[in-house]
Amino acid sequence: MATELEIKLKKRVSELEAELEIIRQTLIICANCHDIRDKQEKWHPIADFLYEQFGIRFRHGICPKCKKELYSDLFE
Repeated sequence: MATELEIKLKKRVSELEAELEIIRQTLIICANCHDIRDKQEKWHPIADFLYEQFGIRFRHGICPKCKKELYSDLFE
């Protein structure tokens, strides 16, 4: 007989497998603004889409390449 912990673990594994299947699907992304098209053909900003689907939040930063390109006079 399965323990309560084993039941919870199996349920969580199943949930994670379902989320992984969504991630494995090819996402349609706008080549210009990078919005994502969902299964209902609606477009969403990528940050909103990832938050709504997976609870992923974004923080912003600037990579070294863009920092040099955009702010070369400030960062040598």
